[in-house]
Amino acid sequence: MMEKVIQILLIEDDLINRFIFRKIAAQINIPTHIVECYNGQSAMDYLNSCKDVQEKIPDILFVDLNMPLMNGWEFIAELPKLGISKPILQYILTSSISPDDMDRYDSIIPKLEEYLVKPISKQKLASIIDLVNFSL
Repeated sequence: MMEKVIQILLIEDDLINRFIFRKIAAQINIPTHIVECYNGQSAMDYLNSCKDVQEKIPDILFVDLNMPLMNGWEFIAELPKLGISKPILQYILTSSISPDDMDRYDSIIPKLEEYLVKPISKQKLASIIDLVNFSL
């Protein structure tokens, strides 16, 4: 039986952070397909274009908070308006350790899985991907 390819959407404006994430993901022995968007608006456009194609909708999304055009908080607020029925594990992946961001995260925990500080570790990413594999 073929292993499912885990669909990941990485919403991150920093090229170096995207590169690091891809390198870490490549070290995990689980098939993944990573789509990268450089801000919340480009992620909304991507999701809107593929919301009717179940296989393209991400299983997991990692969203940075501080981005131009549409930041991570704005993206998280807008995402439900797309009406995507497939459950998506949502993680904050940021360099922010601001108490304001932590408090804001605490207020919307039901929507979000976890607040992660960059860079994500190989072990943490593998455990998140395993959550998707176990739910199949």
